[in-house]
Order: sequence, then C-alpha cells, then structure tokens
Amino acid sequence: MRRSLIAIAVFLVAVSASATVMLRHTLDQVRDRAQAIFTGRVVQAQLVPVMEGKLHATEYVIEVETLIEGAVGQTTTVAYLNAGYNGSPLLEIGERYLFFKTGPQNNTTVGWGQGVYHIETVENQTVLVSGDGETLVIVDGKLARGAKLRASAETMPSDPQDKPGIARNVDGTAAIRARTASAVATNERPAYATLDDVRHFIAAGKEKR
Repeated sequence: MRRSLIAIAVFLVAVSASATVMLRHTLDQVRDRAQAIFTGRVVQAQLVPVMEGKLHATEYVIEVETLIEGAVGQTTTVAYLNAGYNGSPLLEIGERYLFFKTGPQNNTTVGWGQGVYHIETVENQTVLVSGDGETLVIVDGKLARGAKLRASAETMPSDPQDKPGIARNVDGTAAIRARTASAVATNERPAYATLDDVRHFIAAGKEKR
C-alpha cells in the first residue's frame, strides 16, 4: 500500500488543493486510456496523507467482481484527492461501481469522475451514473452520455462534507463514510445503457486497435 501512496503523490503534485481542472475525455478516450476495466464493490475507505501531509486523498479498497478488460487482482485500490470536492468523486462503502482504472503510477480512474460509474437501480432499471453525475445511455445504437440524474433531497447527507461521519468496514472497524446521494430518474425516458452495452462498447474498441 505504501508504494501505491507514493505513486498517487507523484500524480497529485500537479493538482491544486483549492481548484481542480480536469480535462474532458470522450467515452472512447476513457475506454482506451484505462489499463483495467472492471466492476467491484467498495469495502473500505481511508484518508491518506500525500505531499508530506500537505494534501489528503481518499483511498478506496475495491473487491473486484467482474474483470472486463486488463489485469487486476481480487482486490485493488483507487484514490482521489479531496474526494467530494472540486469534481473529485465520492464513493460509498458497500456500493457497486464500474471502474475504468488508470495504471499504478496514478492509481485512480480515467478523468476521475469520468471513469467511475455507480451501478444503481432506478425504477427497476440498471442505471450507470458517473462520478460526475451523468448517466450512460444508448443513442442511435451507440453508447453516449445522458443527462445528469437529480439527487433526491431526502437522501442528501445532512452532515458537512468535511465531517463525513463514521461507517463500518467489512471487518467491523470504523472507516470514513464515503457516500453518494441516491439518484432519481428525470421525467424523460432515455434508453439507459446496461453493463452488456458497456461490454460491447469495450469489445468494439479492442477490434479497432
């Protein structure tokens, strides 16, 4: 784990703690720049100091469920600087996500929130919601970014983001609670993309290379 923290510190040296500018990637770029694509469940979250304690990142431990492309162990980690702020995604312990993970030199997801999707169920449909709040939809038979889902006011956390509270890891120990608000569908009825649609999208990218 120490080696991974050193790796993310190298990546974070160019990132400001007060303002983050993240390049906007196309979906093709998110797919093609990922070294591992997989689904998994967040089982632990912890704050870790980087840059000699000047900054903090949240490191999430992921139990890998299904490997779609690349190579990754049964468990792995991803890390984000200032999770929940300035476009940095905030993951929830116990929830399932689709990850487009970068190489170990960065130990994060491609484009931060652009490369991680919460696997949700909305009105009996599987909906993939990015760390930036956007859905994945099918438009003219192709994978595309859809509208952002609105967060239900009743499910928004009432505690300040800098006081995330206490959650429990799978072993019962206390952990940082990393939560996302539940999403509800808009009045539109888009064709939400499924994980099978994502697999076809990834396979198509392999054929091009």
